[in-house]
Amino acid sequence: MKSTGFEDIFHGFSEISPLKFEMWDEKGVIGSFDHADLNGVRQLLPGMAARVYAAEEFLHEENQASAVLFGIPLFDEDTIEGVLLAYLFKGRTSANENSPGPGDVKVLMTKIADLIEERWEMKKESDTLINELDQNYESLHLYSNVATKIKTLNFSSQMILHLLNEIKDNIRMDMAFSIMPDRPDYSEIVCKQNITIKDKQGFVTSLLKTVEINNKDLDEGYYIVNNSADSKLFSPMHKEPFRFLAVKILNNDIFYGWLGIFSFDMDEIIKRSELRLLMSIAEQIGVVIANTDLYHDLEDFGINIVKSLIVTIEAKDVYTGGHSERVHHLSMLIAEELGLSEKDKKVLNWSALLHDVGKIGIPEAILNKPAKLDNKEYNSIKGHPVKGAEIITPLDYLADSIPGIFHHHEAYDGSGYPTGLKGEEIPLFSRIISVADTFDAITSDRAYRKGASFEKGLAIINEVSGTQLDPNMVKVFNSVYEKAKTILFNEDLK
Repeated sequence: MKSTGFEDIFHGFSEISPLKFEMWDEKGVIGSFDHADLNGVRQLLPGMAARVYAAEEFLHEENQASAVLFGIPLFDEDTIEGVLLAYLFKGRTSANENSPGPGDVKVLMTKIADLIEERWEMKKESDTLINELDQNYESLHLYSNVATKIKTLNFSSQMILHLLNEIKDNIRMDMAFSIMPDRPDYSEIVCKQNITIKDKQGFVTSLLKTVEINNKDLDEGYYIVNNSADSKLFSPMHKEPFRFLAVKILNNDIFYGWLGIFSFDMDEIIKRSELRLLMSIAEQIGVVIANTDLYHDLEDFGINIVKSLIVTIEAKDVYTGGHSERVHHLSMLIAEELGLSEKDKKVLNWSALLHDVGKIGIPEAILNKPAKLDNKEYNSIKGHPVKGAEIITPLDYLADSIPGIFHHHEAYDGSGYPTGLKGEEIPLFSRIISVADTFDAITSDRAYRKGASFEKGLAIINEVSGTQLDPNMVKVFNSVYEKAKTILFNEDLK
């Protein structure tokens, strides 16, 4: 029990009345204007305090030798937290002539007791508010932290693990879980090290099955148990009482699974703020899963478009069947040897596959002409990088692939097309594709000639290193040449 701040009040009332005031709890005095033993009164106070505790009401006693004692209990809600004592001394003229009667003292002490109890209540409310604000801050911090992370198309099992650990630690739970039956990558359970559950997966699965079987509708979208000992359904599941909250992960009425928290700490209950927080996070997870599914659907759609484009290209040019795939494989071998990032390899993947997509706009008579092309026909062929970029431009997810397509016929010495870029002005992906494209063009059969052997193709690649081709990329190609023969072409060596 706190007495801070009441000493000044006791001093003020002692100044305007003959009474002296003290606060006591069961252990002794905790607040007094004067701790001195005045005329032997102090030895009487412990007994008086004990009697007020026992009676739980105002008491008035007169000691024949020295003093008049008064006491009144101090309550915190329905519990006695202490007593307020008052006394005045006999034998003084002022005390005899002007001493207040018991009724007056009771009124005064009741007012002081009300003031003390009100201060306690205000302090308790203040502490509660501070605690709630602190918890709300933690919740807001947690929500803002995880919301930025889950709103991404790269949502993953690692992000789920991080999210669950954040929830467990910030809400101070023994366990946090995400169970999505149709998405095992997103099903995770994180626990404190000392939790007394051996088969955590089985335990959580049993909890959720019990919820689902006995609450099929669950209109609110969540289920709370604050004390398993009070439930016939959940009390048999563990010898220790527990509490848990499970929230549905939904989007547009599509059910993905459950997000939940669990604890053996029965000194607390699951607060409404924690429920709101978990429901908000579950809603965000539902949205990002739906968006991820949509993105993958669009990506699959785009891949099918790309495959259709490649088939269309190669159907037009009967002599270059499989060219785009071979250039793609060669380019990716070079990328692997260079140690490119996964992001860069993905961009190069599409650039290489679609490097000749612009040939869709070139007449088949030109593509398959067995004789030498005239200037007009050659210029038409030279326009395919530009047309390819134009075809890809409307496809946003392939935007990063456009430079590789547009510049794959640039020459290292600046003599290429369509813009005459030179050296490392040429995008890296274009320089890689150019090596792969040149090698496959040399070693493939065309309408006007027979393809050269792989060894001859490699020799020519090295001859044009530094003029047509980037010498560094040629050097890398030399190092992957053996793999190119055995892995990429899957045919008898020429």
